Amino acid sequence: MNKIIILSAETNVAPLYKAAVELGYYPTFVYSSEMSNIDYDYPTEIIDFYGTPQDIVIDINNKLGEIHGIVNCIEQYVQVVGEVSKLLGLGINPSKSYNILSPT
Repeated sequence: MNKIIILSAETNVAPLYKAAVELGYYPTFVYSSEMSNIDYDYPTEIIDFYGTPQDIVIDINNKLGEIHGIVNCIEQYVQVVGEVSKLLGLGINPSKSYNILSPT
């Protein structure tokens, strides 16, 4: 199965999940810390994206295994997600998440 991780505000979880599944992906929503408003009805992991890219990659591999992509909807993570993507051998696409996940 094509596992991806999604970094997003908790208010966008349902539509992003639906779009990812419709495109054949198995999404896991990743947060940097436990929050009371996380919707645990969807696949969720806690991974500290404020750590080093190397530590983030180790955490991703330990918790999720091989992933096929990262969808980042959080502006403050742009640089670290780019570095993590390179370390994981993932392509980087500067398009908007909505455009990538929206069925045509």
